[in-house]
Amino acid sequence: MDSNKQKHLDLIQGVISRMANSLFLIRGWSLTLITGILTLAVTQDIKSLWPLALFSIVVFWLLDSYFLSQERLYRKLYDSVRKKLESQIDFSMDTSSVDPKNCSILDCAFSLTIGLFYVGALVISYIIFKDL
Repeated sequence: MDSNKQKHLDLIQGVISRMANSLFLIRGWSLTLITGILTLAVTQDIKSLWPLALFSIVVFWLLDSYFLSQERLYRKLYDSVRKKLESQIDFSMDTSSVDPKNCSILDCAFSLTIGLFYVGALVISYIIFKDL
């Protein structure tokens, strides 16, 4: 592989890796925060924490979906650059040139992994707060 193409692919792969790391951290923080809110609500019998739990789940769900949509766009950019000739390499990190199909925040929000995680969190928190 040519050196400019390899450097460009390395740049894109670095962004993809950071996005994947961000996804991991967001899920970890969301799980920690939601568990903390639910634990506090149950141990102190505070039903009024339901809006805070709901807000936290929705915000983390949107953040997770955003980062996944960006990761998907950069994966498509990687694939596009991989197919280019050496003379076409311009080191652009602009994802607007790739097909955004399946990369919207809404598509990502209801993908299997993210959708199950956050819908599960909503269901569990509903069950807990319903019984308080």
